[in-house]
Amino acid sequence: GINAEYGKQWYQRRVREAVVSTQSTGIAFVASFAMSRLELVVVAVLLLSVQSEFTDIPELKITRHPEGGTVPIGNRFDFTCKATTSSDLSITYSWGRIKKLDSLNPVFESLPTDDTGSEGVYVEYDAQESAFYFCIVKSGSFQTTSHGAYLTAAYMNDFADDGGPSDMIYTQPALLIELQCQVPDSFPYPAVQWFKHEKPYPTEEDTNVILKRNDAGQASNLVIYDLKVDDSGKYHCELSNPAEEEPVKSNPAIIEIKPGAETVGGWSPQDVAGNYKVQGNEGSTITLYAGVASKPSADYTWTLNKNVILANERITKEDSEDR
Repeated sequence: GINAEYGKQWYQRRVREAVVSTQSTGIAFVASFAMSRLELVVVAVLLLSVQSEFTDIPELKITRHPEGGTVPIGNRFDFTCKATTSSDLSITYSWGRIKKLDSLNPVFESLPTDDTGSEGVYVEYDAQESAFYFCIVKSGSFQTTSHGAYLTAAYMNDFADDGGPSDMIYTQPALLIELQCQVPDSFPYPAVQWFKHEKPYPTEEDTNVILKRNDAGQASNLVIYDLKVDDSGKYHCELSNPAEEEPVKSNPAIIEIKPGAETVGGWSPQDVAGNYKVQGNEGSTITLYAGVASKPSADYTWTLNKNVILANERITKEDSEDR
């Protein structure tokens, strides 16, 4: 319900504007009756007439949106945007980006581009940080914006001198040992792979080994429990992410398990997963890990606010030998 008096005034303004903006004699005739009792009916005809004049509005459509990707920091990345229009007017492309999306103060930048034609291209010649890029397409007085494309500028620093495992000889019984793989500053977080005698480790047969997770839930250190002499060997870890063509290797370490250090008998569960935080948006999927070393194998129960969590259509629980 629009108030009748308000509606009357609104239509009168629209009629006057239409008289100024159109050359149609029919519409001008309608305007002459603007103050009569027939004004609502007349204005309805007016609006239909005005609407008919906009049936030929040119269509501006983006046919190719820019796509994101990942490059090593300092490298080049090309974005492409294409659009079409049903008019004879030219199409121009300009670009923008948003940096520091993970901060409370993201930074918007207009990029120095102004392409004209069937496509617009922006080249990031020296990607220094990850950012969100988009294309603005204009034709005459019409404008539209592309989907966003995220460019990841990947990097990975070298291992610190003490970032890898250390040589150790074990002569006394030990519940477990932990080999360090201190991941250097990297983005995105690299994949961590351990090796024993230059072969990927652990394998499916190595059921007494897990990867420990850091505070962010990312794999790092290697934990070996239920020790055996056969666990002796030369260990190192390797890191991989898009910043480097070849994996980055830690220093190797010689681990020796003497017969007297083998774990004999049963022992209580030991937490070997580490403490970490998990965050997720509503409707997304998150994964929680519980790593426990014990002999014999321990049973476990998940709880939420002291209430036991049961598997259902939303929750899946599974055992995995590498966690």
